Amino acid sequence: MRSKLEEKTYIHISDCGNRPQLSLPGCFTLFMDMATVHGEELGMGMKALAEKGIIWVASKTRILIHRWPEMLE
Repeated sequence: MRSKLEEKTYIHISDCGNRPQLSLPGCFTLFMDMATVHGEELGMGMKALAEKGIIWVASKTRILIHRWPEMLE
């Protein structure tokens, strides 16, 4: 079981805004997708949590972006 999840991906056009680079909503979409995969790997995915009658919520998120990735990068 990995305590840290790393994935290689590329920036889809749907992750971009009005410029050909990752948008802020696209960035959070990537994070949410990765959190879903990681939760499943940890045995704390949507089904496991629903069986316990609980959910997880990201109430505070801070990210530091050194350079916005370009589309298809």
